[in-house]
Amino acid sequence: MEKPRKRVDTCPPGSVPCDEWVGEYLDHGIMLEKRYYAEHNRKDLEGAVFDYQEALKLIPPIHDACRKDMHRRIEEALGIFSRREAKFTYDPDQEKALRLYKLGDAFLTRFERTGTPKDLDKATSNLQKAAELATDAHPDKHAFLNRLAGAHFGHFNRSQKSGDLKNAISALQNSIKLTPDDHPDKKSRLALLKGWEKIWEGLTAKDAGAAKAAAIAAANAAADTAAARDNAITAAANAAIASKKATDADTKSTADAALAAANEAAADAASAATDATTAAKKATEAASKAGANAAAKAFADTAADTASKYAADASADADAAAKAAITAQDAVNGIRITISPPRLVAEGVMKSPKTNVDPSPPVRGK
Repeated sequence: MEKPRKRVDTCPPGSVPCDEWVGEYLDHGIMLEKRYYAEHNRKDLEGAVFDYQEALKLIPPIHDACRKDMHRRIEEALGIFSRREAKFTYDPDQEKALRLYKLGDAFLTRFERTGTPKDLDKATSNLQKAAELATDAHPDKHAFLNRLAGAHFGHFNRSQKSGDLKNAISALQNSIKLTPDDHPDKKSRLALLKGWEKIWEGLTAKDAGAAKAAAIAAANAAADTAAARDNAITAAANAAIASKKATDADTKSTADAALAAANEAAADAASAATDATTAAKKATEAASKAGANAAAKAFADTAADTASKYAADASADADAAAKAAITAQDAVNGIRITISPPRLVAEGVMKSPKTNVDPSPPVRGK
């Protein structure tokens, strides 16, 4: 049977012995390793590895031989995991994951005491990184995920957003999957998960109702957009008719009346386009609130897309009406060209020729 290494004094001559730095961690690690050989409790070996790693951090760089000795202790202890369980091998990233977890746990503990939002944000960030960095073989990953779940639930308590609760449930589920069956916290984690799932059921039911209402609102807004688009089409057509009348007019008064009608129709078209754009925006906003229910979300998105298309059509019709009004204005401005001079004289647009000029042709030969 394998035995733990004995303490070896490898400190440089004349230096402060490493016992002054790591004695407590080293003694405790050796004790746990010995107990592991006697009782074969994996937790003891995990504790020994942890103590050796903490001891290694405290050994000064100049104590090279001592650091090598501590590395050997770690590698030998982890080698037992490889040979007996083939699950966990030493990896600097896994040690970094542990440090991130401790940092995140510290922030979360302080948040639980003070309620400072920044502490919760830092806790979530560090715990998330620790969980991502640790492999599933890491003996403490279930603890990382459990605390990460607690951090997400802390966000949910503040925001009441379903996304935060969903993240909390997901992290806790993953934690439970990695938690050994004989772990003392497994039952409490299962009970906690059941409680969170009940909250989720109530929240999703509420969200589903809100999603349905949002989908209906999006559909109504789309209908409003369609009506506004129809108004814009009618106004654009009226503007085109008025513009044609202005172009074909043979009197100034007729042309002016047609121009006024064209301008009014163009204004109506512009107003209808504005209404369509406003309704389409409402449809889009309503659709954004329907995300909790897939069916309602799809319906609302379709309504919002349709509303946006109607709004674009209304805008194009308004542009057409505006161009028709411009054409009518050009026709009125150019009426001197399109209406013959005698008629312009009759309408008072042009001055009559001088009356003292004899219009009869001269008689030749006189």
